[in-house]
Amino acid sequence: MLCNEPAEPADVIAFYERYFEPGMVDLSASSAPTAVLRPTAPVASAHSSPFHPAELRAAIASRYRTLTTDDIVLANGASEALAAVAHAILGLGRPYFAAPGTYPSFLAAAQRMGAARLASPSEPAVLHIVVNPTVPAGQLLDIAGCARRAAQVGAVLVADEVYRELTPGGPPPAAADIDSSAVSIGDLSKPLGLGGLRIGWVATRNRALLAAVAREVELLSGGPSTLSAAAAIDAMGQFDRHVAETLAARAANAPAVRELLGRFGWTFEEPAAGLTVSARPPTPIGAPALAELRAKGLFVVPGEVLGAHGTLRISLLAGAVELHEALSWLDTSSLDRSSLPRADGQCELIVLTKAPGAGGAKTRLAAAIGRPAADRLAAAFLLDTLDTGSRGPWRKTLAVAPACALEAVTGLAPGWTCEPQPEGDLGERIVAALQSSTRRGRAAVLIGSDTPDLPGELLRQAFAALESHDLVLGPAEDGGFYLIGLTATRADLFRSVEWSTPSVLETVLGNAASLGLSVHLLDRWADVDDGPSLDALRRRGHGSPAAATRRVLDELSPTEVK
Repeated sequence: MLCNEPAEPADVIAFYERYFEPGMVDLSASSAPTAVLRPTAPVASAHSSPFHPAELRAAIASRYRTLTTDDIVLANGASEALAAVAHAILGLGRPYFAAPGTYPSFLAAAQRMGAARLASPSEPAVLHIVVNPTVPAGQLLDIAGCARRAAQVGAVLVADEVYRELTPGGPPPAAADIDSSAVSIGDLSKPLGLGGLRIGWVATRNRALLAAVAREVELLSGGPSTLSAAAAIDAMGQFDRHVAETLAARAANAPAVRELLGRFGWTFEEPAAGLTVSARPPTPIGAPALAELRAKGLFVVPGEVLGAHGTLRISLLAGAVELHEALSWLDTSSLDRSSLPRADGQCELIVLTKAPGAGGAKTRLAAAIGRPAADRLAAAFLLDTLDTGSRGPWRKTLAVAPACALEAVTGLAPGWTCEPQPEGDLGERIVAALQSSTRRGRAAVLIGSDTPDLPGELLRQAFAALESHDLVLGPAEDGGFYLIGLTATRADLFRSVEWSTPSVLETVLGNAASLGLSVHLLDRWADVDDGPSLDALRRRGHGSPAAATRRVLDELSPTEVK
């Protein structure tokens, strides 16, 4: 590494400081939406203090079961509260255990004091610090068990509980309520989105320790400003309402986040609390990809800065449009781009489709399950096909029949160029669609909308194969093909093809051989155009990425089918 190349930030504070810029969409946001405060006058106090105002300490104490005003010390955010605890308990060589996700302010203070971090909580220590719920995965700990383990090795339990209130069904017991010697850390940043007020606190019934922490806060900053304290009193009055609204928003938005992550093959453990999920992508995502994503205005925090290696922190309140854009781009950024045609107009994906509900669409499927159900499935097939096709660095064209349905279908395909199909049989329409692309010097791949669970990887393989082959074909189970890719279109490639028969692929391959075309065959896949192929799609089940199709299949009742 060159001396003028800064190392990647080692913690979440430094990562935000270096990379987050105003105007970016923070897809890793872990705090609630900001509460709206009413203008208020500062409390009467000549100076700031970790003990004033008592009204604010009393309001905070009321959030606990066993604490009183005298069990609370105020600080400039949870960050200062954690640092003050470290200063009050640790010292040169004093051993402590810190769980993954411990906030950097505590770890940095401990390191600078020369304290010894232990690898295991079973060793003798003076302090155990845990994060409940865990960060960034949002899992709830057995705090009573943590307190027992800490006591067994002579340690004080410190629980960072800034996300505790953001638990559906109500917050779990606080460490300070469970154990009279334990310490709870809280703030207004996470539950109320009021990080700018810099109001945090230390809560414990251990009065000697509390006094030592208060002294450290006095030395570090003197305590929160009186203006912040006054605003915080107002904020505490709307605490329950705002948290309830945030949890309602979480409940409403989380399913969309889960569906998008699953659709792109990301895995994660369902979070029990908090506003984030620790999600693992199907292929590793490096710093260059995240940098390019930031250039698009989308900000994501890597798990490395939170001790969750190989993951990214994703907000459960993330907007579906922005998250879909980010996941789509990251999905293609993990590819070996040298094996793909360039994305600057030199390759094109074409989807050939009949508009859902148009006459003649999905006739064999309609004969098996009835026209209404077939029309619903046709619309879902198209949505899933467009979703898969949207995830690549290629130009995207939707060729629609009949031409009169073009305007209606355009609304389903944002980001796609929508064009009418010409008249003619299937071969003539395929040739026309491909020619419009290859004449512009593009490598073109064409698919239909009847393979809703087609893996995106097959599209990437097709474009990669066109770097070294004239023709790419995806063999279908019924003897046809589900995909065709060309670098130059030859109308005679479809000479003597009897469409909708088992001989289609064999005839096209024979024509390609007579034309001297080099051919690459992809893995076999099944299109869905009749009852048996629909049954096969059902059997492929929920491992398929076809989310819209799955929803329709789940919703169709026996009486709606046929």
